[in-house]
Amino acid sequence: AVLTPPDVLSQFMLAVPLLLLYELGIFLSGFVSTRSRAPEESLPT
Repeated sequence: AVLTPPDVLSQFMLAVPLLLLYELGIFLSGFVSTRSRAPEESLPT
């Protein structure tokens, strides 16, 4: 609430990059966890 400006256009311009970074973080965490899990599943037990 401290960083957001009072007008709607500026709030939207601040929200779009934050949303894109949030989605990118979710995508990358899923990609990294899938990549790191694959070699463990292929080991014989």
